[in-house]
Amino acid sequence: MDRRVQFSTASAIAPFVFICQNEKDASEVWLNSLHFMNLSEGRRTAVGRNAVVKLLRLRLESYQHLLAAVQKSDPRAMDNYRSEEIVVLAEIKKFAASR
Repeated sequence: MDRRVQFSTASAIAPFVFICQNEKDASEVWLNSLHFMNLSEGRRTAVGRNAVVKLLRLRLESYQHLLAAVQKSDPRAMDNYRSEEIVVLAEIKKFAASR
C-alpha cells in the first residue's frame, strides 16, 4: 500500500484512535453504570435502556476493532470499520423505528 494512503487513512481515523485509547475505561464505567441502573425489567424504560446499552457497546466495539487494526497497520482497517458501522447504523434505525 502506498505510504501516502496509509498516512491519510491514519489521519482520518485519528479521532477514533484517541477515543479508543483515552476513553475506553470511562466509557466502560459509564456503560456499566447505565446497564446496572435499578429499573424494573420489562418496563419501557428498562427496554429502552437495554437497547441503548446494546447500541453503545456495538459502537465502542467497532472503535476498539478499528484501533487494533490501525495499531497492526492492517490495510483493511477502514473497510472493516465501515462494514461494522453499517451494522451499527442498521441497529440504530431499528431502535428508532421501535420508539
